[in-house]
Amino acid sequence: MTHRVAVTDTFYSSGMETLTSKLAEHDIEVDVFHPRIKDPARLADYDAVVVQHHHVGPSVARYLDPARCKLLIRMGVGYDEFDLPALTERGIRAANVPSYGPDSVGQHTLEHILSLAGHGNEYHHRAVTARDLDVGKGPTGEDGWTGVSRIPSLPLHQSVLGIVGYGRIGKKVAELARPFFASILVCDPYLDQAVFSETGVKSVDFDQLLGTADVVTLHVPLFRQAQRVYAGFEGDYRPTEQFYRPTVGMIGEEQIARMKDGALLVNTSRGGMIRESAVVDALIRGELAGVGLDVFEEEPLTRAHPLRKMAGEDLPESHPLREAGQERYNITLTFHSAYYLKGVFKTVEALTAEEIVRVLVHGQLPHHLVNPAVL
Repeated sequence: MTHRVAVTDTFYSSGMETLTSKLAEHDIEVDVFHPRIKDPARLADYDAVVVQHHHVGPSVARYLDPARCKLLIRMGVGYDEFDLPALTERGIRAANVPSYGPDSVGQHTLEHILSLAGHGNEYHHRAVTARDLDVGKGPTGEDGWTGVSRIPSLPLHQSVLGIVGYGRIGKKVAELARPFFASILVCDPYLDQAVFSETGVKSVDFDQLLGTADVVTLHVPLFRQAQRVYAGFEGDYRPTEQFYRPTVGMIGEEQIARMKDGALLVNTSRGGMIRESAVVDALIRGELAGVGLDVFEEEPLTRAHPLRKMAGEDLPESHPLREAGQERYNITLTFHSAYYLKGVFKTVEALTAEEIVRVLVHGQLPHHLVNPAVL
């Protein structure tokens, strides 16, 4: 029997050659809708549906036939695009592809940390504007360095890194960051204590992490409400579950007030976990020494957003961070690109194909089911 798979949109990649070729090996046909499917009623004719960034709420889920559609899969880590209650009520199994992300997101997180610690943004500005030079004031009339051309970096070898969330990506960040930091603290109340000791990190509660870490980085899923999540593992299906507390707004004014003065904050997970207005206020007051964001409460980031403006602005003359030689806000912004390593699309397409084959050809459950209540 020939199976049919639909790809609802082509936000990342229009060709889908890897996905198509991998599934063709199992006599599975693929229809790719570019740039996105216009008539969701057509999805009733497919055995599996692949989503990149097409929202699947009740108005789309009603066209998925649970007697035929055995899998709805997000070709990526996050699954904000899925209305899980609607899909569960409809009897549709939903999954994601989380295993491709740790290397790329871990590396991107470290890039933010190192840039913030070393004031890369401000050094770049000083170089391209020649702010670092005393023009014509060298001993024989040549350009010389200005007396304020250098900014002291944060000594990471004496600093504490705090990782919130210790899943695949959190573990990868710890692995990459270990040579740089004096110690690493982790907050993840859902894991067994043995996980932390085995990987050489110290488990602490959220408040202790905030009050101790010089750098705080977030690696947790975005939950708008308490949610039950499938907790099986790759290659070892187990119908176990975990209940997670909401993570929306987990870093706001109160949490920033508990952080060390002059701490750095990094978020490469989901934007809604940080209240950006609180971050802006903390940067203005000098309570945060810097912030690196790849994700935002609303995407894309608007042209008038305060963080865009501040990233290119000088500090006020009275700003406390000027005492350390800093002249500009220490902000690094990237635009939901932490996943983007060379070859990443081929990797995630291949992993997506593996899940589809597992379900359609072998009759197994997906390794990464995200709505276990459907079982």
